[in-house]
Amino acid sequence: FLAGTIVGIGSSSSVPLSTECSSPWCMGLGFVKAIDIPGDCIHLITPVPHQLLENVDIIFPSCIALPDGLFQVPNTVDDITARLRDL
Repeated sequence: FLAGTIVGIGSSSSVPLSTECSSPWCMGLGFVKAIDIPGDCIHLITPVPHQLLENVDIIFPSCIALPDGLFQVPNTVDDITARLRDL
């Protein structure tokens, strides 16, 4: 159900800022390109550096809705980038 959505990428291993705030640290956002259940893998498009992605153990679902037109373009980064610029 997450394929095609924007998600938060986080880590539970970060130290909370205070005892009252125990929320996981959100490293950034990503776009779920595909989910490979048999391979136990999530394919993300994200600007988060690979070094930080190695620590990810939490994916936050998002309520950000993407325009339907975004899914009607060919599956290339250039086409998606161009479509996002037009929004």
